[in-house]
Amino acid sequence: QSLLYQAFFEAWQQAGNASLTGVYFWNWDPNAAEVGPGHGANFSPQGEPAQAEITQAFSSSDKLDLSQVFGAQSTLEIDLTTAGSVVKVFNNVSGGETVVDVPGYQISDAQIVTGGTDTPYVLNLSGVFVDGLTVSAGGVLNGPGELVGANAIFGRENGVKVGSGGSETVYAGGLASGATVLSGGREVVSAAGSSFGAQVFGGGVLQVLSGGVASSAEVLGGYEAILGHAIALGTVISSGWEFDYGTASGSVISSGGHEDVEYGAVASGSVVGSGGREVVSSGGRAAAAIVSGGGLYVSSGGQMTHGLTIEGGV
Repeated sequence: QSLLYQAFFEAWQQAGNASLTGVYFWNWDPNAAEVGPGHGANFSPQGEPAQAEITQAFSSSDKLDLSQVFGAQSTLEIDLTTAGSVVKVFNNVSGGETVVDVPGYQISDAQIVTGGTDTPYVLNLSGVFVDGLTVSAGGVLNGPGELVGANAIFGRENGVKVGSGGSETVYAGGLASGATVLSGGREVVSAAGSSFGAQVFGGGVLQVLSGGVASSAEVLGGYEAILGHAIALGTVISSGWEFDYGTASGSVISSGGHEDVEYGAVASGSVVGSGGREVVSSGGRAAAAIVSGGGLYVSSGGQMTHGLTIEGGV
């Protein structure tokens, strides 16, 4: 019996999720004491090893391996707003349409690729958790779905959430725009990758590696780390930290915010507002800072090269 149920689910999976709308297994007795081992041949899976096959099959059905769905000549549009939404894959060759049922909220081990400039691949996520997604060059990932595992962006990402344990790495040529990095989440910008308008909340991390660029980020209790030859432009720091080991330009440090300019790093045009703090460590350099009610501290061996304006503060 158990093997027959296993074979049923394997056949259903091979035929595609949309090949069967649903299934009713006969019989399920409301009185569990009347079925199962020791109650004769009644064909019910209840209390039998077959029940474990059913539980496993439907428990794993909230994950869809999209790499098995997307054909090389397809343009895809996905909008997952509730459980039971559908994935629509439009075949550019035949003009046909395949609809695949998505009964849950999690997507795993997927890849968005590009079929050329005239066939972009777009994935729209709403109320969805994503793990192991690769957005290739030319692909587009739209939020507000939540990334819960390691994800790679070679194309473009717009407005997703990076949740606890989740990460997105933006590789060369990739652009992450408007990501929300929550506690335990991480956005990593690699060489020649770009991030724009990220919001980094308490416990979240925006890490810009050498050669990467992050602009207009907002640090709201989390921290931004600028490493090596990385560049950060126009970061607003509120009750969080910016650790500058590269180049930071135009940072605005408001109440509760901190900017640390480390050895070999440069910070230019920082605005230190009331309650904010900029610290230039030994070997670090700051230029054209404006202190407006906040604090600027230059450690021994640190440099303030030119253009300091004090409008209030120390």
